[in-house]
Order: sequence, then C-alpha cells, then structure tokens
Amino acid sequence: MSGPYIGNCLCTEVHYELRAEPLTFYICHCTDSQARCGGPAFPVMCVYRRELHVVKVVPAMRILDLGEGRQRKRVACSRCDTQLWGEPVNKPGRARC
Repeated sequence: MSGPYIGNCLCTEVHYELRAEPLTFYICHCTDSQARCGGPAFPVMCVYRRELHVVKVVPAMRILDLGEGRQRKRVACSRCDTQLWGEPVNKPGRARC
C-alpha cells in the first residue's frame, strides 16, 4: 500500500494525510501508554512531522503538564477531542500517531 495515507477525527471535522512512509511502528508498554489507552500496550507509528498535512480544519495543539517537569504536546480536534498525533518534546520534527 502506498501513500498518501489519509485520516480524520471521530466527528470528521479534521482531515489530514501522511505523505510519506512511516519511520517505524512499535507497541509501547510503558506505564504512560498503559494509562493513556487503559490496556497493557499502545500501538505507535512514528513519522516526520513535515509529512503530516492538514487538509481540512486545523486541529488544536495542547501542551499537557504531566508533572515532574514532563510535558506532552498533543494535537486534537477542537470539536470531538480525538487525538490525531503527538509531538515528542525531546524529538523535534517527529510525530507519533
């Protein structure tokens, strides 16, 4: 399957596409991911941020304070709050979907 890979939020307000192959896929088992998904593991796809393009309605960027000096950048639909991707603070230029 070749790109672009298209996606949207739950309410379909925001549309976006990935215009390149993902850098990697993995299953994360860290406690943050477990808490986030409510299960033992969370599937993650890493991409270059410059390859993610919003096609319809710009989503909101939120910076979450996780305590102990940790932050998470989260991009989500302003209407339905579907998380579309995260941007790791320690890896500029990357996104995790």
